[in-house]
Amino acid sequence: MNNDMLKSVKDLCSNSWLFRIPYYQRGYRWKSQQVKQLLEDLNTFRSSEETPFYFLQALAITKDGNECRVVDGQQRLTTLSLILEKVSARNSIRMKYDREANGAIDQYYKSMAANSIDIFLSSQPENWLSEFAEKVLGAHFLVYEVPKDEESATFARLNSGKIKATDSELVKCIMLTPQGDEPMEVTSARVAEWDYMERTLNDGRFHAFLARRNTWKAEDRMTLIFRYAGFIPTKTQQKNETNPFLSCVEQELKEWTRVEVWRKIAFTFSQVRDWFLRPITYHAVGWYVHCGFADSTRPLILPDVAGKMKELVDQFMDKSNDPSLFFNDQPYARRILLLFNAAWCWKRGDRLYDWGGHREVETWSLEHIFARNQKDLTEAEFKEFCHGCEEADWLRYQKAKEENKGNDYLAEVLRDVYPKEEDHSLWNLALAGRNTNSALNNSLFADKSAKLDERIVGKVEFVPPATEAVFHKQFPKMSVGVRYFSEDDKKAYLKFMKETINSFMKELANHV
Repeated sequence: MNNDMLKSVKDLCSNSWLFRIPYYQRGYRWKSQQVKQLLEDLNTFRSSEETPFYFLQALAITKDGNECRVVDGQQRLTTLSLILEKVSARNSIRMKYDREANGAIDQYYKSMAANSIDIFLSSQPENWLSEFAEKVLGAHFLVYEVPKDEESATFARLNSGKIKATDSELVKCIMLTPQGDEPMEVTSARVAEWDYMERTLNDGRFHAFLARRNTWKAEDRMTLIFRYAGFIPTKTQQKNETNPFLSCVEQELKEWTRVEVWRKIAFTFSQVRDWFLRPITYHAVGWYVHCGFADSTRPLILPDVAGKMKELVDQFMDKSNDPSLFFNDQPYARRILLLFNAAWCWKRGDRLYDWGGHREVETWSLEHIFARNQKDLTEAEFKEFCHGCEEADWLRYQKAKEENKGNDYLAEVLRDVYPKEEDHSLWNLALAGRNTNSALNNSLFADKSAKLDERIVGKVEFVPPATEAVFHKQFPKMSVGVRYFSEDDKKAYLKFMKETINSFMKELANHV
C-alpha cells in the first residue's frame, strides 16, 4: 500500500479539501444500526504496532483543484462528518451536495444518525470524549484518485452488485456525469429533468399506474421508464446480470450519443405522464399494464394498447353468452371484467379506477353473483326468498335438504328465478380478490351485498367499483326491489357492460 494514498480523517478536515457529492449519487441512507456499528468499532479499536490506526476502507475521488468529487465512500464520509460535529468542534469535513431533490429524505436519515450518535455518546463515562475524538481523527481512508474521463465507469464498477447502487443509479451516473461529449449546460439540464422524473415516480398513484403487482425491478422506479422506452433486458440478462438495465443502456450508447439515448427516455416519460393525466388513456394503459401485456419485449405504445384491447373485446362481443369461454379461461374473464370496471369509471367521469388499490390485491378471482350452490336457507330466509310459498313448501324443502337436494328443490319451486345449474356466464360473474371471494363464499345475494359493504368500509380488501355496483343493482334496468339476481338482472348487466366497453373503445380509437 502506498502511504501517500493514506489520509487520516484529520487530513480530510483541512480547509484545502472540499468533498462534493455529485448528482448521480444516492442520498445519505445509513440506518441507526450502521451508525452504531461504526461508533462501537472506533471505540473498541486499540492502536498497535501492526495496526497503528483504524482503517475506514476506500474513498474514491475525482479531483478538480481542491474540490474532490466523491465517486465511492460518501455514506461513511457523511457519517464521520456527523460524528465530528458532536465530538470535535475544531475539526470538520467540508461537504457539498449537488442534488437537493430528495433533501427531506436525506435530512430524515441524517437526523436519525445524529440521534444514534447522541445516544451512544450519552452512554459513555466521563473524561472519555477527548480520547474517542482522537481515534476518530486518527482513522484513515485509502484515498485513490480516479481520472475524470473514468469517473462514471469507475462508479459503475465499484457499485455494481452492491445493494446501495440500483440499476437506475448506475445509469444516472453515466447520463449525469459531465464529460467532453457535450456542453456542460446540456448535462445540467438533464440533471433537472432526471430529478423531476424521480419526484413524479415517487407519487404512488403514478407508480401504480405503470407497475402491476410483482413487476420485476419495479421498486427501482426509474427502470419502468427505461423498460417502456425499449431498454428491455432479455430473459438471460434478467437471470444472470446484477444490473441488466445498465447493460441495455450501455449497449445503446455504443451506437448513439447520450443526447439521443436521453431523448428516447425523456420522450417516454413525457408520453406516459400525458397518458396518466388523461382519463381515457389513464384507464386504457392502466388496464394494459395490470393485465400483464406491458411485460413484453416491445416499448409501450398506445396502438399496441388499443390493438390488444380490440382483440379481446371482439372475442367477447361474439361469444358473450358462451359460459365455457369464461369458465375455461378465467384470466380472459378477469381481463374483460377489469376493462368493464375501468370503462365504467371513465364513463361516469367522477372517479378514476384505483390502480393502487388494485395492485394491493394479492390474487384476483371471479365471484358468482348468484351462486346456485349456496348455503341452506333458514325458515325466515326461505319465506323471504321464496315469496308466496306456504308452510308445506318449507317442510318439503327441509326434507330435500336432508337428502342433499335442497338446491334442486329450490330450482323446481322457483323455476326461472333459480337456475337449475351453476351459471358461469359473464353476466353472472364479478371481479373480486380471492380473500373477498372466500369471505362471500356461498352466501345469499343479499348477504353478499352486506358483506361487501363491510369489507369496503373496513378497507379489508380493495373491491372494484363495478363489483360493488352490481351487488347493489346500480346499473340500468335492474330489479332493485328483488333480493336475488334474476335472469332480467343478468341481461341488463351484460347489456350495460357491452355498451360501456363499446363507448370506451370508440373514444380510445379516436384518441389513438
